[in-house]
Formats: sequence, structure tokens, C-alpha cells
Amino acid sequence: MRRSSPVLGIMALGLAIAGTALAVIPSALDAHGFVMLTSFVFGMLLLAAAFVMSLIGTLRKSAAKWPSRIGLGLSTVGGMTATVVFVTAMLGSVAGTSPPEATSTEPPSSEAATERRSAEEIATFLEQNVRPADDKVYSDYLFECMGKSLYSSDLSDDELQTLLSIDADSLKSLVEQDPVCSAEIATVVAGDMHGAGAEVSIGSGVTLQVTVRPAQLRDAEPVLPGSPVTQEDIDYSWGDAAQTDGQVAVVTIVVRNKGDAAQSDNGAFFSLLDSSGKSITGSAGMFGTLDYPSDPFDISGVAPGGEKTFTEVYPVRAADIGQVKGDVLLISDMGEGYGFIIE
Repeated sequence: MRRSSPVLGIMALGLAIAGTALAVIPSALDAHGFVMLTSFVFGMLLLAAAFVMSLIGTLRKSAAKWPSRIGLGLSTVGGMTATVVFVTAMLGSVAGTSPPEATSTEPPSSEAATERRSAEEIATFLEQNVRPADDKVYSDYLFECMGKSLYSSDLSDDELQTLLSIDADSLKSLVEQDPVCSAEIATVVAGDMHGAGAEVSIGSGVTLQVTVRPAQLRDAEPVLPGSPVTQEDIDYSWGDAAQTDGQVAVVTIVVRNKGDAAQSDNGAFFSLLDSSGKSITGSAGMFGTLDYPSDPFDISGVAPGGEKTFTEVYPVRAADIGQVKGDVLLISDMGEGYGFIIE
């Protein structure tokens, strides 16, 4: 009996070869996940078809059996191999993608750690970590000044970050020794300003003696001579003291030069602070026509052994006068610092 050509077996063998290649090769090469999955599915479909066709081919009596047998074996082995390779590749892909995502966050956080902080961030950081000693008072502008100074400095981002990582005591020294911003730091001194007044050294042989006492402004002069005194007259003549019913704090400042040379021009400012540390509006001649004339505070031109006396008047109620403090600010450091809070 003459056998017919094993067309079905050859087709099954071809499908088995194609299915094995399609299902195995992309997984073995670790292709893109979607490509790998699609190729595996289509490859397995081809292997399934090859298995069925090979099985039918082996049952046909009139055709040669060898292509069908090879196709049957290849489709079985190919399916098993493709499944193992695909599962291995997928597990490796999942395990390989997680760490990069975790480590990919490291560079940004590292960069963030060394990224240059803004002047505002530096100021806030210093304000939160630097506290003045009991004999020091920091102005509201100190940390803003330091933030701007450090931000615009020649320090690199890493150097600046390292500098801000030092201990609190070193940070305090950094702030208090800054050549520009340290002018915003005042030294608290016991000047007995509510008593007889103690002399306070402000440098180069120059001292201040400050005293404060309560007083009451006399009746305001009428705006129109010969007319009765009105509330408008009081508000006009008393200025801000109208809010305290004419009660004022009279501050007397005596500047003495105990050095060997005439005191050169060194601009200075005096203000009175309330219990919260805020400046009280000074007179600046406000009561010049009344009982308490005010003199501009100027410490220049005091000869050796000489002195100058100044009077400042501030609207303060008598009940609050015991809580006020004197604030002296020098334009230049004469050896004792720029600022003094006199108690």
C-alpha cells in the first residue's frame, strides 16, 4: 500500500517550531513586558495547534508518522520550556523593577539635602535653633540679616549645608560674631534706670547714665489764644500722650567722656521699650512748647572729662513705667558692641 505525503505532520512540525520560537525567544531575551506576554500567548496557541495536528497525524494510517511524532514531542517540550522561561523572566522583571523605583528616590533626596536653602529658610532655621543668652537680646531683623548674608555668600551648597549642621553653640557664635548682622544684637546691662541711674560703658571711655521718672503734662495750650482749651487742643499739644491722658515717662541721659580724646561723631539712637520689647513712639520735640522739652540724642563732641545731658519724653502711663527699658543703638562699635538694653 502506497503512503500519502505527511502534509498534516509537516504543518504540525512547522507550527511547533514557530510556536516554540515565539513563546521562548522574547522571554529569554527579557523583552518588554507587553511584548513578552503577547509573544508567549500567541506562541502557546501555535504550540497547542501543533500538538493537536501532530496527534491527528500520528493516527493517520496512510501517511508517514515521523513529522507528526517530532511535532508532537516538540510542541510538548516547547510548551513546557516556554512556560518555565516566561515565568522566570516575569519574576525577574518584577524583582528588577522594584529596587530602581526605591533607589530612584535617593538622588532627589540627596540633592534636596545639598540644594541651597533660600534666605528665608536659612533665617527660619537659625531662629529655631539659636537662642540668646540671658544678657543678650536679638532684634527681629537679626535672623533675616543672617539668612540673606549666608545665602549670598561664596559658600557652595554643600559647604553651606555643612555649616548649618554644626552644634547649637557654634551656630550661636556664628550669628553673634557676624561682622554685619551682629549689630542687631543688644547687650542687656543693669543700669538702674528706675533708680539713681548707674553708669554704663559703651566703649572707648564713654559712659551713659540713664534715668526714667513719671510725669504729667500740664493743661494743653489753646490753639487759638484766649479761647477755652478743647479736646482738639489737647490732642494737638499732647500728641501721642493724649492716649495716656497726658502721663509721660521723662528719660534723662547723661553722656560722659572719661577717655583721653574728644569723642568723635558716632551716631546713636535711643528709644524706650515697653514690657513686650516694642519701641514706644518718642517725643522728638513733641512737647517742645510744654514743660518737658526734648533734645536730639547726640554723643559726639564730648571733650575728655566732659559730659552732655539729654531729655527724652515718651507717652507712658505711670502704672506701666516700671516695666520700660532703654534701648541704645550705636552706628559703629566703640569697643563694647552696637546695642545696649538698659534696665
